Amino acid sequence: MPRHRPHALLLVLALPLLSLAGCGKGGDDGPGPDPGPDTDPPLVAGRVLLAASAGRLYDAPVDWTTDDRLLVFTGPPGGNVWRLEAAGGAPTALTDTMNISWTAGAYAPGCLAEGRVAFYQGWLTGDRTMHVMTADTAAVSGAPAPGVLRRFSGAAVGLAPSQASSPQSLSYSKYGLRAAGLWRAPWLLEWHYDDGSETVASRSPQFLRGATDLRISRDGLRVAFVDADKQVSWMEFEGDAVTVVGEGVSPSWSGDGESLGYLDNDGDYVVVELATGRRTVYEATALRLSRPVLDWAGERIAYLVRADTQFGLGVGTLVEAS
Repeated sequence: MPRHRPHALLLVLALPLLSLAGCGKGGDDGPGPDPGPDTDPPLVAGRVLLAASAGRLYDAPVDWTTDDRLLVFTGPPGGNVWRLEAAGGAPTALTDTMNISWTAGAYAPGCLAEGRVAFYQGWLTGDRTMHVMTADTAAVSGAPAPGVLRRFSGAAVGLAPSQASSPQSLSYSKYGLRAAGLWRAPWLLEWHYDDGSETVASRSPQFLRGATDLRISRDGLRVAFVDADKQVSWMEFEGDAVTVVGEGVSPSWSGDGESLGYLDNDGDYVVVELATGRRTVYEATALRLSRPVLDWAGERIAYLVRADTQFGLGVGTLVEAS
């Protein structure tokens, strides 16, 4: 499939970006007076909730519950899904991989509506389909037990029909009816119900080949990714027109799908308002952010704290210029 980038879409972003040329970091609705040296620029005010020495985290994005009160994250490979109060405290295991018969651990947790968390799970003996599981965010060590939310075969993501493989990344819409993931190639999945049975439709557009960091919006209408040229881009879930917003990694969405955040190549955090193209660059180089994820309100980020081969967890508030 050819890659389409309509000039009209690029122009929507180009006009606000041109108005910012030469203005330095920070958002602006248009030309204005120089704020002067006494103005504090936008910044990320971060704090560490879980030190890297705790050793509970896997190198994968975390996620926020819909009320932005809890964070969920993946433990080491083959491990559990955990929750942690965004205000701080001790983490609690939601799952218990030691007492279940699944052949792989829990991966790629993402928060859904109604206090649920979805995650990818391996397969059971005799059941060669792959699974998206769901657990209550109030669960403790597998009680109540997770249930199967969605099933799909390897054929849906470019594998053999009976082959199962953990994705490099996987994100879900808030009701779990759509997902975007990366196996050998990027795939977009959508589940339907026909005559009472669940079916899945999937596609892997040619222009997504080489893309990484796929992230579906909470409403399931848009997908952000880092393209083969290392540019942060987005598209409609059902479309093939791509809009580039900048260079960087780790795109993620606000709850309404109207703002897209990402980590730029300078180590700062950028939020783009899609309707206007307005960009705000939040100074964050000192925090050395890794895999930041925007909260539903678009006001904070959760991020990994890297120390050698271990990872901790931090939360940063996006502070506007003053």
